[in-house]
Amino acid sequence: MYQAEAPDARQTRLGAFAVLLIPALVSSACLSTSYEVPRDEVERLVQLPVDQRGKAIRAVQRFSVARDLTPAPAWGQPGGVAGEGPPVVAAPVTAGAPCYTGWYPDYYGWGNPYYGPRLWIGGGSSSVETVAPAGGSAPRVGSSGSGGSALGSVLGKADRDSARAVAAAIITAAIVMGAVMAVSEGARYDGTVAVHPHHPVHLLGSSGDRIVALDELQLGELRDDEAVILEGSEGAGMWLRGRGPLNRPGFTYSMGGGYAGLQLRQGALVSGGSAELGLGAFLSDWLGLLWRTQFIDGVQSGGDFIGIRSGAEVQAIPLALGRLHLGGYGSMGYEFAKAGGGALPFTDDNRLSFGGGAVVEFEWTTRLAVYFRYGLQTALVGGDTGTWMTGGALGLNIY
Repeated sequence: MYQAEAPDARQTRLGAFAVLLIPALVSSACLSTSYEVPRDEVERLVQLPVDQRGKAIRAVQRFSVARDLTPAPAWGQPGGVAGEGPPVVAAPVTAGAPCYTGWYPDYYGWGNPYYGPRLWIGGGSSSVETVAPAGGSAPRVGSSGSGGSALGSVLGKADRDSARAVAAAIITAAIVMGAVMAVSEGARYDGTVAVHPHHPVHLLGSSGDRIVALDELQLGELRDDEAVILEGSEGAGMWLRGRGPLNRPGFTYSMGGGYAGLQLRQGALVSGGSAELGLGAFLSDWLGLLWRTQFIDGVQSGGDFIGIRSGAEVQAIPLALGRLHLGGYGSMGYEFAKAGGGALPFTDDNRLSFGGGAVVEFEWTTRLAVYFRYGLQTALVGGDTGTWMTGGALGLNIY
């Protein structure tokens, strides 16, 4: 005879599955040594004098699973290491290209170039200052994400244990996805790089991979479908000069946990642990629109309860104090509440819910931030506004 699996056993198996799956997914999304330069940044670079194009370039690291590049021809290396012997000369790609000296190759990582490049044209020379750090935000294409929920009808027919099984499956899948995104996006470099002015540039499009030198790049020869990519291990190497500030515009995903309150029938108030997931987009550096779902579960007064809130949320985070960002949120959606057993009144309700509160965000990397939120939540219980209850959560925002 078939025996149903207990909820705790199901949750244990789901957790074990997540633990095993996360390393596999993370390992499949390793970061590479190549960097894509946004089109707006390319337009800025081609306006600069050719001997200054490599000083400070805003670029975003690519994943190793991205399309492969055709290796660029190796530069001539007539001698010397850093600080010793004659300088290394970058061999021009074409006879008419300038020749640079005083730049030592084969370096990739954090730091400063050994020397600023010197430009030699026809026996004359002009000095180029040592590369200086640069800031700014990389342009990113945003996409909004939202979704509805059919959990209301499910909760109305299923018992509380079945509802918990559904919630556990959703939370586990979201944690796996969030962990992979946090590891990959959190480690992904999005900031300023420095390369030799004659560094090879890959123009990768549907027709193949074309290679031109940075100091020979012309905007008019760049096709619409081509991505501009720099490979850090080519040319004279690459210097990572520093990550950019927190860059919110575009897709965002968040996950967190904490506690929240829930109102039952007969005015009974309970509170329990909560998990929350958010999906949406930031329209600017400070204004975002998300669809947030919160799961509440607990045991009280000899009974148990479960609640699910899901709805639209507006976030405004306009204040920045260094890496600390301050703002608030407001939400409106639907709430499902089930309870029973012990001294808890039997509850199987769905109703409109409203909430709002404060958000504190700590900038971790260009694409990852830790958040804390604390606020008030209520719902229309029996046609009237119920009691305002507090709740708080700590989690990650992935941009």
